[in-house]
Parts: sequence; C-alpha cells; structure tokens
Amino acid sequence: MPDATWKRFGKDVAVLSLWDTIGPKWPQIVILRLSKDEYKKFLKDSKAYLNSLGVFGDKPTRKVVRIRLARIDEKVSGSLPAEFLVVGDHDFDCTTWITSSAIVKF
Repeated sequence: MPDATWKRFGKDVAVLSLWDTIGPKWPQIVILRLSKDEYKKFLKDSKAYLNSLGVFGDKPTRKVVRIRLARIDEKVSGSLPAEFLVVGDHDFDCTTWITSSAIVKF
C-alpha cells in the first residue's frame, strides 16, 4: 500500500486523497488542511472551491452536503486557529458530504 502524502496547492492548502493511497477507491475520501483565509473561501462556496482545486479529478462535485462545519466568528477573528481541517466523502453520484474542525493537532 502506498504512503499517504499531502499534495500542496500553494502555501495555504494541502490535500490528502485517500483513494490514491491508503483508503478505499469508493467513496473517495479527501482531507484538506486550510489556512483560515482559505477556509473562509471554502465556506463561501464549498462546491466551487472543491472543484477549483480538482481534488476529485474527472468526477467534479455536483452537490455539497454540510454535516458539521467549524464556524468563524468575525468578532473574535484574532483568536481563530491558524489551520482548519475539512474531511469530504465524495460518492458515486458526485455528492460530497463534508465536515470540518478548527481543533487541529499533528
């Protein structure tokens, strides 16, 4: 089984595509490490964001279902974490189920 390696998309985005490495082929499971600025972009339009990165290759996302997403409170933005983690499950019908966390420890 190949090692799981993060693909960098600039300095603020890293993507781990589990179907290419240690995970099942279907559903396609992806993990994104996003800076707080990138996470804000992701929250504005998750479908467009995922498709712009091309994380699912030739099977772009048609619909995103948000299960539980870490919130950003602009009033306390100075205390926001530096990094957010987003996990996506991309199904056969090109629906992506996503959840995220602001509590990231490696």
